[in-house]
Amino acid sequence: MHELSIIRNIFSIVEQKMDNLYGGHLGKRVARVNLMIGAFSTVIPECMHFNFEVARRGTIFSDAELVIKIIPLEIYCKECKKNSEPAEPVFVCPICDGNDVEIIKGRDLRVESFEID
Repeated sequence: MHELSIIRNIFSIVEQKMDNLYGGHLGKRVARVNLMIGAFSTVIPECMHFNFEVARRGTIFSDAELVIKIIPLEIYCKECKKNSEPAEPVFVCPICDGNDVEIIKGRDLRVESFEID
């Protein structure tokens, strides 16, 4: 259930940004939160949606929509020196079958943007 604490942290990030941009969030409501979640992160999008629905009640997020964009897993092969997106999270280069790879993308979790009313 770590998704609930992640949602609460996202709320804090958005509220802090609103404080910085608008000097507070009194009278303002968040209409949409856009997240980017890596395919290889430990975050489950369905759980994020469920916990967003629970946590937003009675807050400035009460009418907000949560939009999640999945960032695909991308690896860099140190043998063939190329980036690729493996079809499965197997750490073998799909180009040269090398196993000396590094994750470049796909572990991310970030607030891409938000919209207010």
